Amino acid sequence: MRIYCILNRRVLALLLLSTVLTILIFGQFKSYQITQKNGDTHKNRINFISNLGFSVDEDSVTEKQVFIPYSFSDVYENYNKVQLKAGYDLTKYRGENVICYSYNVISDNTEDFKVVNLLVHNGLIVGGDVSSLRIDGDMLPLVKKE
Repeated sequence: MRIYCILNRRVLALLLLSTVLTILIFGQFKSYQITQKNGDTHKNRINFISNLGFSVDEDSVTEKQVFIPYSFSDVYENYNKVQLKAGYDLTKYRGENVICYSYNVISDNTEDFKVVNLLVHNGLIVGGDVSSLRIDGDMLPLVKKE
């Protein structure tokens, strides 16, 4: 009888452990799915931006290649903090080239001209920001506009 109780406790502990591991693994996979969006086409990038709640001038797009350095300066460390707020992490792309697509935001507020920057690596949006072009402007993460 005692061996049966010990065996049941071990089986229960293994079931509990496997359940916790499953939740952790699928939880991380789900957050990965949320942040990894298809950015391989102009239409997909515009849809992504629209889903964030921004309207952009689709013809205003500019594109440039950006190298993510192996070693982050303070500027990159601060920029990556913005990325982390949206579920992105540029440390995964150290030593890689990404394409930065920039779109002008359509706004009624002409005093605060903004752009949406999307960083795309192998067709996936891996980061970016919404930036004010004022000297004292802010930089926001790629999160849904409230």
